[in-house]
Amino acid sequence: MNYNTFLLLLLLLSQSKVACFGEFAPELIAVGKFSGTAKDASQQGEVLEEGTASNQLGGFSAMDYSGQDNLFWVLGDRGPADGAASYSCRMHLISLEPDLPSKTLRTQVIKTVLLQDQSGKSLLGALSAVPQEAHERGIALDPEGIRLLPNGDFAISDEYGPAIDLFSASGIRKKVFSLPRWMDLTRESSLKEAQQGAMPNRGLEGLALDTTRKRLIAAMQGPLIQDSYPKGKKRFGNHARIVDLDLSQETESATAMKQFLYPLTHIENGISEILAVDSNRYLVLERDSRKGAASITKAIYMINLEEATDIANRISIPSGDLPDGLKAVSKKLAIDLLSPNFGWDGDSAPEKPEGLAWGKRLPDGRRSLWVCFDNDFQSDVESLFFLFAIDDLD
Repeated sequence: MNYNTFLLLLLLLSQSKVACFGEFAPELIAVGKFSGTAKDASQQGEVLEEGTASNQLGGFSAMDYSGQDNLFWVLGDRGPADGAASYSCRMHLISLEPDLPSKTLRTQVIKTVLLQDQSGKSLLGALSAVPQEAHERGIALDPEGIRLLPNGDFAISDEYGPAIDLFSASGIRKKVFSLPRWMDLTRESSLKEAQQGAMPNRGLEGLALDTTRKRLIAAMQGPLIQDSYPKGKKRFGNHARIVDLDLSQETESATAMKQFLYPLTHIENGISEILAVDSNRYLVLERDSRKGAASITKAIYMINLEEATDIANRISIPSGDLPDGLKAVSKKLAIDLLSPNFGWDGDSAPEKPEGLAWGKRLPDGRRSLWVCFDNDFQSDVESLFFLFAIDDLD
């Protein structure tokens, strides 16, 4: 290659609309949205305690491909006002039809399925529904991750438990996989005084179905209390736990689970989602809680569990550096959602990327990777969906 050709190549790369990170070549090819005032298909019409319509669409915390056309299942979280409303938890089947020339997605709600316990009682996102006794479930649910299983059931991660529940296609809870008691959501009013367990809003968040379709991999949003240190009214630590559950086990006991450590990019960040690439590699969506130009981290990382230490029998780990003998998952940047190449940086940066899913192959043969954003049920904030085209990862 002569010098002039080399300069021309550099110029072309600098003008490219594709942000390249290692083996990825992510291109944002379409964006879709639902209005903040859009309604779901539940036919509910009452107004919740804090003034939001009970059928207001939003709060998308997770998504998964249905396997048909461009239909996706999306999961609303515990509802508006951070658990202050008696919101009936639900999932929606939606259509996200790409119009590639205009780089947009045509969005439509197909149906809404309300989630219920085994007796048919509605599962509520209200904090007031959380049982006073740890390790009890009751009718409280904070759904954060969803995966469609081979038999047509759904696996949903619950941040309140934390736990992983199996639901029928009609929304009835069939089975519960509880985490160890020392991971239960704390009931302490002061995090500084708390000794162990999951912190509020830092519990079980992301959920993946591995490519053998026999294991569920779930990620805590942040460190456990015993894996962190107090600072003001909050607690921080360097690592969040990833739970590996064998779906073929007969027992619902947590003893059959493995656990691994994920190194957070910054102690104020949290994990929003995890998505399988193969049996060892996963995409992890990690973000801060900032919005607009204040945003620092909204990124998708590739991790590998292969050489990580199984720490399932360790009730606590240091909040800082790991001791000799403990190894976290390996991690590298895959997609920076704040890259200027995508046009959603600076003041345009959405606050809460929450869900990841693979979709069907694109016409040019590339893989489709989908990202959904949580609008917290705010009527003046749109619910966004990003469609990325990426190269194969083999």
